[in-house]
Amino acid sequence: MKCISSSRMRAIDVNCEHLGLLPVQLMENAGAIIAQNIREKMGYGNALFVAGLGNNGGDAFVAARHLAGFSGYTIKLILLGKAQYIKIRESCHNYSLLKFSRLQVLEIKDSSQLTSAASNWFSEADLLVDAIFETGVKGIIKEPESIAVDFINKEEKAGKIIISVDIPSGVDPDGGDFKKAVHAKLTVTFHRMKIGLISEKAKG
Repeated sequence: MKCISSSRMRAIDVNCEHLGLLPVQLMENAGAIIAQNIREKMGYGNALFVAGLGNNGGDAFVAARHLAGFSGYTIKLILLGKAQYIKIRESCHNYSLLKFSRLQVLEIKDSSQLTSAASNWFSEADLLVDAIFETGVKGIIKEPESIAVDFINKEEKAGKIIISVDIPSGVDPDGGDFKKAVHAKLTVTFHRMKIGLISEKAKG
């Protein structure tokens, strides 16, 4: 099985733009695929997206918008940070479209807000989508992301479906060591498997 490093994946994204496939198109395609996978796993029910401020968050915004267009779904999205700090232009664009969609959005400004205001959103969800980090993260996960990972893993232990976008948040994309990560039942990855997905620790 051919895998790809995080640096090589970034280079491919840049090359796509030079060839005319714009980042906003890549994000739209990724989000549509995520929504399709959710529909295959859950014909109806409550889906909670937990999104970061980068590209993975943007993919989640698109997927949530797509899914909200189908009947039978209740969609909620937690943004781990203030919308004004979303880093990627395409993510900003897709976040702005959510106000026209049939879903609820909660911006988390600090860890206490995540614990108090959002905890019920986790327990009420039938399926959770982990879109916290782009191609994983190196080093120790900080709050509020660390608390969000704990909440997601608690629901995984309760038997709920957990879908990660590109790579489970916390897993080193290049196969290095990591302390904590989301326990995903399904990872929707793009182009090729990331090296970190086949590491022994990631399998565990």
